[in-house]
Amino acid sequence: MTMKRILFLLVALSVLALFGGCAARPGDEPAAGEPASPGAVGEESRVFGEVSETAGASPGEISIEGLGVFTFNPQEVKTVREDLFRPGHFSIFDVLVHLEQAGQIDMDYHFDESMNTHVIADLDGHAYW
Repeated sequence: MTMKRILFLLVALSVLALFGGCAARPGDEPAAGEPASPGAVGEESRVFGEVSETAGASPGEISIEGLGVFTFNPQEVKTVREDLFRPGHFSIFDVLVHLEQAGQIDMDYHFDESMNTHVIADLDGHAYW
């Protein structure tokens, strides 16, 4: 296994660990009558102004070494791991899949059951991403 592939796998696993722990899961909300967790809106913290839709309105941008800078509309990116991400949330991998589907990059990837993640075999002629 090449050093580049090992580094990619470590980064991918770190991203999954980071974002996987942040996603809300069924049952995370307190039951009726239970106190809210610290940091919830209420007595412990206050929200000033109006709470509104916070989805990104400006275009996203990703720089891929050796390939260039690509822009994308975050509203159009859908996650391929709905088991990990809440609706409207996605990973860098999802951005790459979106760019591939839009024809901006050429990417060959597959899901590896043993690692429980997607593996990029080739990104625009660069192997082992």
